[in-house]
Amino acid sequence: MDTVASAGNVPLHLEGLADYAFTASQKGLSAPAGLAPIALSARGLSHARPASWYGDLTRIWEFWERGKYHHTPAVSLIEALERATAWVLEEGIPRREKRSKEAYAFLREALRGDFDFPPEEVAAPTVAVLFPKRESPEAVLARLEASGFRVAPGIGPTAGKAVRVGLFGSQAEAVQDLVEALLGVGA
Repeated sequence: MDTVASAGNVPLHLEGLADYAFTASQKGLSAPAGLAPIALSARGLSHARPASWYGDLTRIWEFWERGKYHHTPAVSLIEALERATAWVLEEGIPRREKRSKEAYAFLREALRGDFDFPPEEVAAPTVAVLFPKRESPEAVLARLEASGFRVAPGIGPTAGKAVRVGLFGSQAEAVQDLVEALLGVGA
């Protein structure tokens, strides 16, 4: 299960839902990029097969559980992930989820008329998919980048049609500036 935008921002109850889940340290956990934290059920671990030295989950498991040598990990990244996770837990998932939902609601309302959104029942509050009405997604992306925002183009069926914006973690706090950049205020 892909939990890249949800881990650290919405409640995740994986038991009975997935044997394997992954995230990215730089997304919802707001840690530096470079790690891909995973969660495995017992069944998922029993099916894990080594793909490479660093992806050998059997050896990594032995390293963490039994102290057997595997490799020299990226200690600074692990330390940063540990601190970021502690901040997430200290703030609490309900508060982070509320902030993302409020940012998403604000974004939808502020951009009404200029952008279309997927129906609310299928939209995640942690990632907004915006369909510009009056200009190309490329023009929106260029304006956002010029304003200091890093956002992503559409993917899959939304490629070339949409802009994707993360509203998780501390990014949700910049939603007013994001709206101004999306609308070209002060440009």
